[in-house]
Amino acid sequence: MDPQDFLNTANVLVNSSEESDLRSSVSRSYYAVILFYRNYFAGKLNFLPEKLNPAVHKFVPECFNACDPVEVKKIGEKINRLKQDRTNADYILSKTVSSTKAKDCLRSAKELIDYSISNQTEIAVLAQATDRAKARKLI
Repeated sequence: MDPQDFLNTANVLVNSSEESDLRSSVSRSYYAVILFYRNYFAGKLNFLPEKLNPAVHKFVPECFNACDPVEVKKIGEKINRLKQDRTNADYILSKTVSSTKAKDCLRSAKELIDYSISNQTEIAVLAQATDRAKARKLI
């Protein structure tokens, strides 16, 4: 299964008028991003993606948050924001998830997945990922 499948599902669910579908859309948007970058780092650093579960939720944003360029840190911040939205959608049932919130999350997920990492940025991010992967004995 490809992380893009999660994004496709979020794209279908976001058009529903049912709040449960909107909540699921938010969740699928987050998982599309987290799995996309999990697979990206696993491929670049040569480890099985599944070895990172459940630490993936910390590992992925940390790789971006630890970098110096503000632009790169913002990626980590956006992933963390999307994670918080997913947590709210999945667990805080007293808080309504609107169509606008679901669409915002989907848009953010698409932007994060479509983000083009420059060579210089990739070197910095992969250095952070390598340190974190070694600490978790993934490589």
